[in-house]
Amino acid sequence: MLRRVRILFVSLVLATTTSCSVNILEEFGDPDTDRAKFIDANDAINKGAYDTAITLIASMTASYQAREDVIELYASAYAGRCGLDFLTFANTTLANMGTARLLLYLMQNRNGATTTAQSDCQQAISLIESIDAVAANRTDDQNLLMAVVSLFQLGNIINIYGDTDDDGTADWNSAVPNDACESAAISDSDVGQVGASLVRTITSVSALSSQTVGSDQLTDINSVCTALASPPISDTDICTKTDPSTFDATELRAFRTLLRENTSIGTGSCVGDVSACLCP
Repeated sequence: MLRRVRILFVSLVLATTTSCSVNILEEFGDPDTDRAKFIDANDAINKGAYDTAITLIASMTASYQAREDVIELYASAYAGRCGLDFLTFANTTLANMGTARLLLYLMQNRNGATTTAQSDCQQAISLIESIDAVAANRTDDQNLLMAVVSLFQLGNIINIYGDTDDDGTADWNSAVPNDACESAAISDSDVGQVGASLVRTITSVSALSSQTVGSDQLTDINSVCTALASPPISDTDICTKTDPSTFDATELRAFRTLLRENTSIGTGSCVGDVSACLCP
């Protein structure tokens, strides 16, 4: 489930990482102009100087900051500060996932994740959504950026709350008997972020126009939604929501169950499928 989508990121990631490139010969004038700051911010991101890029973009005029190419650059800067290296994540991390379960694999590849990183990833997501919250209305580059950041954010959140000792095995706060089912292990707010990040990935990849990977990827991705719409969850509109505040108690329970099951995409703190691991 979601396994073969890594091919999509490998084949298209360069489109995102180069979409904000500029001709540095276009401007030799005042370094305080918006255009000059854009060029410098792009250069800073390429060098990994994300704080510098964020500061430069924040100092642009409001009208220039509202440009889509600037918003994409801004989101890339926050994603970088979150810890995301696009090429490494796409060409190495996702490409090497093999038969591993998605959520467990993402958790294991974000050892040492912090709430600060989580906040930066969320800011990148919010910036992309400020262009348009509906994936169908965004460009391929924007949707690819959203999908990659959302997957990375999933790893952040699950590592912070699901692998408290960074040993690669989900413990979900080992003092809590029902692990991910309990708010003492992970709050409803963070479960909502898990669900929203998963749905954002699904909707963003589904909206991509590229046929590079054919239809198998969409089949794998949409099987998540099919599973959630079937018994025992039986929620038919859960995969239409990308705002974490809109998930009701039943939907949060569904995402908690996905986190703990071990037959499709979960972290495996419960042995069994969604039916066997359904949170009370």
